[in-house]
Amino acid sequence: MTGFRKYHKNLKIRIYDVFINGLCSTMYLPFMGIYFADRLGAELTGILMIITVLFGFSAGLYGGYFADLSGRKKIMVTAASLRLMALIVMLVANTLMMNSVILTFISILIISACSGASDPVSEAMVVDVTNSDNRKSVYNFLYWFRNLSSVLGGVAGGFLFKDHLQLILLISAFLSALSLVLVSVFITETYTPPIQRTLVKRRVLHELVVNYIRVSKDRTFMIFTLATLLFFSLEFQMSNYIGIRLGKELPSQIFYLFGFGFNLDGVKLVGLLRAENTFVVVAFTLLIGLLVKRYKDTKVLTAGLLIYTAGYFILGFSNVPLLLLSAMLIATVGEIMFWPVRQKYLAELIPEDARSSYMAVNSLVFQGARVLASLSITLGAVITSFFMSTLYLFIGLTSIYLFHMVIGQIKRSKTVHSEEGVITS
Repeated sequence: MTGFRKYHKNLKIRIYDVFINGLCSTMYLPFMGIYFADRLGAELTGILMIITVLFGFSAGLYGGYFADLSGRKKIMVTAASLRLMALIVMLVANTLMMNSVILTFISILIISACSGASDPVSEAMVVDVTNSDNRKSVYNFLYWFRNLSSVLGGVAGGFLFKDHLQLILLISAFLSALSLVLVSVFITETYTPPIQRTLVKRRVLHELVVNYIRVSKDRTFMIFTLATLLFFSLEFQMSNYIGIRLGKELPSQIFYLFGFGFNLDGVKLVGLLRAENTFVVVAFTLLIGLLVKRYKDTKVLTAGLLIYTAGYFILGFSNVPLLLLSAMLIATVGEIMFWPVRQKYLAELIPEDARSSYMAVNSLVFQGARVLASLSITLGAVITSFFMSTLYLFIGLTSIYLFHMVIGQIKRSKTVHSEEGVITS
């Protein structure tokens, strides 16, 4: 933890805020689908969930644009304030006197928009106050705290959401208020845009489009984005093809682990695999980060992606519980190795004057990966599980190839800049 004490104050606050917000949101957001399905039906709930995703994505584009125009803190404070207000409205909407589904959905829309707008901006702020020496350790801490909050929030929500929704929302509102205090009082601004960008009368929609066209023309960044999208498309397979396949193919059986026998079927195994993934991340992220610290980033990234791909290759076709648990362990270790290095390279790719905009586009990879993972369900209906696993292998190797293209470009750019510096001096 010695490195943590040396971090910029904003980084420490950001790490605390990631934990608080993660704890807050995971207590209720994962269960809102159940809430709306009980009251409005599954068909309408699916449409509402898509609307919230689109709302958050659109807000992210606007948030990234305005943060590069007026600074980071203003967007973060505004988002935190609106999130708190939405939680208070949702709490009131779910009292015995009101019980309004419409107000609850509007609140969820606002919360989704706040997350969409503030997350890329917060990521940009992290880049502002880190350097190539400490970025990996910072992202290790962020990754660990985010997963720890997910575990604690998920457990609390699982036990309390159904029968004690008001208590969950009250605790979430308190945590959201604490987040607002941290951001508004202790965070300092890290980016001041050029004066000419703030004084000129703006055509917002036109400039927003031009701004993101600029991002899309950054070939190196877009290759990096595609490589990340392929990576996440494997992770989301657990919620899609792999989960469905195991539910259908794995019969109920007695499974022995550490001398204890218990009944296990495909659905229960999927839950066990998810629990294993979370436990390994929370228990071993910081340790693995220390172990690989001595190796070059390129080697760590490549090894992590290879291990990760190998794990999902096995998960795609095997029906042997012990082998599947081993494969998930392998895949999770690879993910822990890969993620901080990936974040470090992302920080090196984006220009200072458009960091929030680039981060907003970067957030697209999660939505694109979910779409690809959803398509795998249809594809899996017409090809065998082994062919699907082979496709996973191809996706993983393609991701590695694309990342190496980007890393090569980053190294060439550094070489050119260093040579220009020598010539200038």
